[in-house]
Amino acid sequence: RQQLMKASAIAPAHPGPYYYLGRIHEEEGNRREAAQCYERAVAAGPDSSYGQDARKRLETLRNPRLR
Repeated sequence: RQQLMKASAIAPAHPGPYYYLGRIHEEEGNRREAAQCYERAVAAGPDSSYGQDARKRLETLRNPRLR
């Protein structure tokens, strides 16, 4: 987690660190924090594989019927 936070500070335009931080939060059950990280991943790289998967995960977090 600390390494990902450092990476996001060093390269804020890269979606990868935000995506993986979101995955950590999601696995821990911290949906709000996960959603925030996924939103940043989408904003940083909407067409990247990180951004595309983050968008799908956001939809699932926001729509309980998709879980």
